[in-house]
Amino acid sequence: MIIAGISIGLGILTVLTGGIGFGNVLIFIGLMALLNFFVLYPGSMRFQSAFLPKLENGYQRFLKFALKGYRPLAFLGGTLLLLVLSGVLMAVIPPKIEFFPENEPNYANIFISHPIGTDINVTNQTTLELEDKLNTILAEYR
Repeated sequence: MIIAGISIGLGILTVLTGGIGFGNVLIFIGLMALLNFFVLYPGSMRFQSAFLPKLENGYQRFLKFALKGYRPLAFLGGTLLLLVLSGVLMAVIPPKIEFFPENEPNYANIFISHPIGTDINVTNQTTLELEDKLNTILAEYR
Protein backbone atom coordinates (compact mmCIF):
# COMPACT_ATOMS: atom_id res chain seq x y z
CA MET A 1 0.00 0.00 0.00
CA ILE A 2 2.80 2.40 0.92
CA ILE A 3 4.80 1.31 -2.11
CA ALA A 4 1.82 2.08 -4.35
CA GLY A 5 1.55 5.60 -2.90
CA ILE A 6 5.29 6.19 -3.28
CA SER A 7 5.21 4.90 -6.86
CA ILE A 8 2.26 7.11 -7.79
CA GLY A 9 3.84 10.15 -6.09
CA LEU A 10 7.18 9.62 -7.84
CA GLY A 11 5.34 9.08 -11.11
CA ILE A 12 3.47 12.37 -10.78
CA LEU A 13 6.70 14.22 -9.92
CA THR A 14 8.47 12.60 -12.87
CA VAL A 15 5.67 13.58 -15.25
CA LEU A 16 5.71 17.16 -13.95
CA THR A 17 9.48 17.38 -14.49
CA GLY A 18 9.22 16.15 -18.08
CA GLY A 19 9.82 12.40 -17.82
CA ILE A 20 6.44 11.45 -19.23
CA GLY A 21 7.27 7.86 -20.23
CA PHE A 22 8.92 6.79 -16.99
CA GLY A 23 6.40 8.75 -14.93
CA ASN A 24 3.50 6.99 -16.63
CA VAL A 25 5.14 3.63 -15.92
CA LEU A 26 5.51 4.51 -12.23
CA ILE A 27 1.88 5.66 -12.01
CA PHE A 28 0.75 2.48 -13.77
CA ILE A 29 2.74 0.30 -11.36
CA GLY A 30 1.21 2.12 -8.39
CA LEU A 31 -2.32 1.77 -9.74
CA MET A 32 -1.76 -1.93 -10.43
CA ALA A 33 -0.50 -2.40 -6.87
CA LEU A 34 -3.67 -0.75 -5.55
CA LEU A 35 -5.84 -2.87 -7.83
CA ASN A 36 -4.06 -6.00 -6.59
CA PHE A 37 -4.36 -5.01 -2.94
CA PHE A 38 -8.03 -3.99 -2.99
CA VAL A 39 -9.57 -6.14 -5.75
CA LEU A 40 -7.52 -9.03 -7.10
CA TYR A 41 -6.13 -10.51 -3.88
CA PRO A 42 -9.43 -10.38 -1.94
CA GLY A 43 -11.25 -11.79 -4.96
CA SER A 44 -8.85 -14.68 -5.28
CA MET A 45 -9.13 -15.43 -1.55
CA ARG A 46 -12.93 -15.41 -1.77
CA PHE A 47 -12.79 -17.67 -4.83
CA GLN A 48 -10.45 -20.14 -3.09
CA SER A 49 -12.40 -20.24 0.16
CA ALA A 50 -16.00 -20.12 -1.09
CA PHE A 51 -16.50 -21.10 -4.73
CA LEU A 52 -13.69 -23.60 -5.27
CA PRO A 53 -14.68 -25.92 -2.38
CA LYS A 54 -18.27 -26.02 -3.69
CA LEU A 55 -16.97 -26.86 -7.14
CA GLU A 56 -14.70 -29.60 -5.76
CA ASN A 57 -17.52 -31.08 -3.65
CA GLY A 58 -19.83 -31.17 -6.65
CA TYR A 59 -17.16 -32.86 -8.75
CA GLN A 60 -16.53 -35.39 -5.96
CA ARG A 61 -20.27 -36.22 -5.77
CA PHE A 62 -20.40 -36.64 -9.55
CA LEU A 63 -17.38 -38.98 -9.55
CA LYS A 64 -18.85 -41.08 -6.72
CA PHE A 65 -22.08 -41.37 -8.71
CA ALA A 66 -20.36 -42.15 -12.02
CA LEU A 67 -17.94 -44.76 -10.65
CA LYS A 68 -20.42 -46.85 -8.64
CA GLY A 69 -21.42 -50.31 -9.91
CA TYR A 70 -22.16 -50.64 -13.62
CA ARG A 71 -22.20 -46.88 -14.25
CA PRO A 72 -18.61 -46.57 -15.60
CA LEU A 73 -19.58 -48.83 -18.50
CA ALA A 74 -22.80 -46.88 -19.00
CA PHE A 75 -20.89 -43.58 -19.11
CA LEU A 76 -18.34 -45.04 -21.56
CA GLY A 77 -21.11 -46.43 -23.76
CA GLY A 78 -23.00 -43.15 -23.64
CA THR A 79 -19.88 -41.24 -24.62
CA LEU A 80 -19.21 -43.56 -27.56
CA LEU A 81 -22.86 -43.33 -28.60
CA LEU A 82 -22.69 -39.53 -28.57
CA LEU A 83 -19.52 -39.66 -30.69
CA VAL A 84 -21.17 -41.88 -33.30
CA LEU A 85 -24.37 -39.81 -33.20
CA SER A 86 -22.48 -36.56 -33.77
CA GLY A 87 -20.68 -38.10 -36.78
CA VAL A 88 -23.97 -39.31 -38.25
CA LEU A 89 -25.57 -35.90 -37.72
CA MET A 90 -22.62 -34.20 -39.42
CA ALA A 91 -23.11 -36.48 -42.44
CA VAL A 92 -26.91 -36.23 -42.58
CA ILE A 93 -27.27 -32.53 -41.76
CA PRO A 94 -24.00 -30.86 -42.75
CA PRO A 95 -23.37 -27.46 -41.16
CA LYS A 96 -23.66 -24.37 -43.32
CA ILE A 97 -20.05 -23.40 -42.75
CA GLU A 98 -16.92 -24.50 -44.52
CA PHE A 99 -14.42 -26.07 -42.11
CA PHE A 100 -11.50 -26.17 -44.56
CA PRO A 101 -11.84 -23.35 -47.10
CA GLU A 102 -9.72 -23.26 -50.20
CA ASN A 103 -6.39 -21.67 -49.58
CA GLU A 104 -5.63 -20.53 -53.08
CA PRO A 105 -4.83 -16.81 -53.19
CA ASN A 106 -6.50 -14.59 -55.75
CA TYR A 107 -3.39 -12.60 -56.43
CA ALA A 108 0.13 -12.99 -57.78
CA ASN A 109 3.32 -11.62 -56.29
CA ILE A 110 5.70 -10.42 -58.96
CA PHE A 111 9.02 -8.82 -58.17
CA ILE A 112 10.62 -6.47 -60.69
CA SER A 113 14.15 -5.30 -60.19
CA HIS A 114 16.22 -2.85 -62.18
CA PRO A 115 19.67 -1.54 -61.39
CA ILE A 116 19.85 1.16 -58.72
CA GLY A 117 19.25 4.58 -60.19
CA THR A 118 16.97 3.40 -63.02
CA ASP A 119 14.48 6.07 -64.07
CA ILE A 120 10.97 5.57 -62.66
CA ASN A 121 9.46 5.79 -66.14
CA VAL A 122 11.52 2.77 -67.27
CA THR A 123 10.33 0.79 -64.24
CA ASN A 124 6.75 1.87 -64.90
CA GLN A 125 7.01 0.80 -68.56
CA THR A 126 8.35 -2.62 -67.52
CA THR A 127 5.48 -2.97 -65.03
CA LEU A 128 2.88 -2.10 -67.66
CA GLU A 129 4.35 -4.63 -70.13
CA LEU A 130 4.37 -7.32 -67.46
CA GLU A 131 0.79 -6.49 -66.49
CA ASP A 132 -0.34 -6.90 -70.12
CA LYS A 133 1.41 -10.30 -70.36
CA LEU A 134 -0.11 -11.43 -67.08
CA ASN A 135 -3.60 -10.33 -68.16
CA THR A 136 -3.33 -12.36 -71.39
CA ILE A 137 -2.21 -15.44 -69.42
CA LEU A 138 -4.97 -15.09 -66.83
CA ALA A 139 -7.73 -14.26 -69.36
CA GLU A 140 -8.74 -17.94 -69.73
CA TYR A 141 -9.22 -18.29 -65.96
CA ARG A 142 -11.51 -15.29 -65.54
